[in-house]
Amino acid sequence: MARVTVVGTTGWGTTLGVILAKQGHSVYLWARTVTETLALQKARENKRLAPGAIFPSTLSVCNDPDEALGETELLIVAVPSTTVRVNLRRLANAIPSRSLIVSATKGIDLKTGKRMSELIYEETDSHDSDFIGALSGPNLAREIADGKPSSATVAFPNAASAKRAQSILNSESFRVYRSDDLIGVELGGALKNIVAIGAGIIDGLGLGN
Repeated sequence: MARVTVVGTTGWGTTLGVILAKQGHSVYLWARTVTETLALQKARENKRLAPGAIFPSTLSVCNDPDEALGETELLIVAVPSTTVRVNLRRLANAIPSRSLIVSATKGIDLKTGKRMSELIYEETDSHDSDFIGALSGPNLAREIADGKPSSATVAFPNAASAKRAQSILNSESFRVYRSDDLIGVELGGALKNIVAIGAGIIDGLGLGN
C-alpha cells in the first residue's frame, strides 16, 4: 500500500481520497485552513461537496504541509485551475523529490495558456518532469464515490511513472489506463467542455445532430 496526499477538499479531491483510502492506502487530505480541517475531521465526510462519502479510517485530514506530504509517494492536485499556483506555493518546500505529482485539475491557465502540469513544474521548483502527470476521464465524482464503474487515464512523459501511478490509482470500480501523451490527455480534459457547450447550444436551438 502507498502513502497518498490529496491537495484540495473539492468534491473530486475528496472522492479520490475516499476511494484510495478504501483500497487500503494511507491517505492525507490537505485542507487550507484549521477550521475546515477540524470540521472535516469531526464529520468524517465532506457534507458540502461530497455528501455520503464517509471517510475510511485510513484517511486523515490535516492542514500542515509537512504532515500531509511527509513521505508521500503520490501527490494528487485536485483544486480549481485558478488556485493551482497559490496552493502549490504553500506546499512546494514539503514535497519529497521522488514523489509522483498528478494533476486531477482540468483546465488551462487563463493568463498564460499553460497546462496544469506546466504550472506544477513551475511552482514546485522544477520538480523532475518525469514525475509530473495528469489524470483525466469522463468522470462524475458522485458516481465514483458510490462505487459505480468508471474509467480514467493517467499520463506521464515517463512510462515507469505512469505505471507506478496506475498501480496506486486503479481499483475494481475505478479502472485507470496509462498513456505517455500528457499533452493530449490534459488538452482533451480541458477542451471537451467547449465541445459540450457547443453541442448543448445546437441541441437547444433544435438544429439537429
